[in-house]
Amino acid sequence: MHDIIFKNMRALSDEDLESYAKEIGLDVDQWKKDFESEEVKGEVAADLEAGKKAGVRGTPTILINGRKHQGARNFKGFKAAVDAEIKKADALLEDGTKINDVYKALSSAKK
Repeated sequence: MHDIIFKNMRALSDEDLESYAKEIGLDVDQWKKDFESEEVKGEVAADLEAGKKAGVRGTPTILINGRKHQGARNFKGFKAAVDAEIKKADALLEDGTKINDVYKALSSAKK
């Protein structure tokens, strides 16, 4: 669904989305239930709010350990950002940080 939506960014009406669901072979009855579900709408609203709190103002934006990376990146650029975070995590572990505390330490560090 992701791929077809991004190929058709100017055609995103409810009817368009339903036709894409049919086109890719989704269970359209289930898709409609999910699309109209208050629970799902609540989850989307919570995700949007979390994004706002993190400073996300557009796409693509990726958060890696709480650090914001904006703009389209090729694989090499994305991998470099992830690898840098892995090195920081490894250094914390070597310094004695418990594994369960690594994410908290990385995400709360100065950005």
